[in-house]
Amino acid sequence: MIKFCPMCGTKVRPNDKLCTKCELNFFAYQKKLERLASEVFDVDVSSTFDLKSYISSLNERYGYMSHIYFNVDNEKNQSKINSALNSYAQSAKNENVIFAFDDTFFGGAEDGFLVTDKSIYAHNMNQKAFSTSHVEVKEFSLKFIRFGSDKILINGEENFAIEVSGCDELQLKNLIRLLNEVHLNFTEATTPCVGAVSTPPQTSKYCRIDDYVCADAEAERLFQLGDGATTFEEKIKYFFQAAFKGHLKAQFALVVNIYCEPLVLEKDTQGNLANTTIEFLTQMSERGIVDAMAMFGHFYFEGKAVERDFDKAGEWYEKVVQSGYDDVDVFDIVKKRLALIKDYQKAQVRSKNAHEKALSKLDEIFEKSARRKVEEIAGKFSLRCIYFYTLDCDRKTADKINLAMSSYVKKLNNAEFPLIVFDSTTLGSADCGCLFTNLGIYIHNDNEDTAFISYKNLDKSTVTERGLFIMDIYIGEQKIETSICGYDRDERVIFTAILFFMKDTFGA
Repeated sequence: MIKFCPMCGTKVRPNDKLCTKCELNFFAYQKKLERLASEVFDVDVSSTFDLKSYISSLNERYGYMSHIYFNVDNEKNQSKINSALNSYAQSAKNENVIFAFDDTFFGGAEDGFLVTDKSIYAHNMNQKAFSTSHVEVKEFSLKFIRFGSDKILINGEENFAIEVSGCDELQLKNLIRLLNEVHLNFTEATTPCVGAVSTPPQTSKYCRIDDYVCADAEAERLFQLGDGATTFEEKIKYFFQAAFKGHLKAQFALVVNIYCEPLVLEKDTQGNLANTTIEFLTQMSERGIVDAMAMFGHFYFEGKAVERDFDKAGEWYEKVVQSGYDDVDVFDIVKKRLALIKDYQKAQVRSKNAHEKALSKLDEIFEKSARRKVEEIAGKFSLRCIYFYTLDCDRKTADKINLAMSSYVKKLNNAEFPLIVFDSTTLGSADCGCLFTNLGIYIHNDNEDTAFISYKNLDKSTVTERGLFIMDIYIGEQKIETSICGYDRDERVIFTAILFFMKDTFGA
């Protein structure tokens, strides 16, 4: 009979509960859940970890491999470990040694690597010793060398390459497996192992939490004790103990109880419980468990463990509806809340539209007011190539404004309006010159980028006239080509007067 891993679905050996990868991650997940239960609920969920027994079990499974010496009561093994400690791992003397790998030809163990519960220490021949903590390790990989010692790369880096001699390919792969197991056993899982001992139903895309069957009798017993407990403390204790063993329903029951007990998340000062809760729900939802999808919606709807977000709550409730399950216990509250969310979203759209309409109306009022002020300027000044965008301007002025906008301004800011254009071109194409708005001046000379000067930054002391024969106006170092005005200085004086009239009118 073909057997599959209940967590990832890959094939496993008949006597194995999980595949190798999930089994290693499950060790680390248990450490994380153990700390969480103790930190938030003061609940002990695991049996006491016996390091000596753990090393003995490793020795039973991997002790047959050459070059490897576990920290067990064996004179030869202790000699190898002491040699490694004295040679390149002096810092490890206050740590718990798991095993040493001897990479020397004569068995002196001065080269190789040593693994403790905190770090990995290594020394290659004729190289400087190095070490790294388990926390810093992300992966181990093999690099086969045709002529020379093969290497184990830590995080794929040559700077952290451990040379291993005298091992065939199978032993090297087993060595990687051993390193992964020890490493993960002394670090924490980044994600929880959902349903490690629960058999998924052979159904379609969606299912209910009750469709899962637990394959571990002890985990099931603990879950039933939690399910029948009368106090919150008892429920949490047994559900944590069952979840620790990978019981899917117990993991979901923890989420439900955390959801129903508002004071629990207040005790979660570091946010670890909230993060684990969301991780549980994420993995369950990815498996198509409708109950988890509904619970995810509840968390977002009420703002528990996550930021309140009606849109995301609605997305999860929609998935529940699409699943096809119509159980009253799940659907009743989901449908009611989904209806409320849709009403809320419609109200938001109406509010947004009304807001945008009001802003548009205000912009229209502001623009009319600005263009009336431009009429005052137009009544005082007259200049060749200057076009005032008044409320009753002619078609030619409107065209000049549009030409300048499309040529070098492109897009105005919110509540910014074009008011005056100065066309410095000979043929009247208006693709060079200035565009005055209610916020400042856009200046574009031929073969130059468009510049913008705000009225607030405009100062009379910075405005000058420069040139040999035909003068141009400068604002600081920014030139405005007024050569179209010819030799008539009066026209440049008028241009400068318009400039400061706009500053006085709109620059406050």
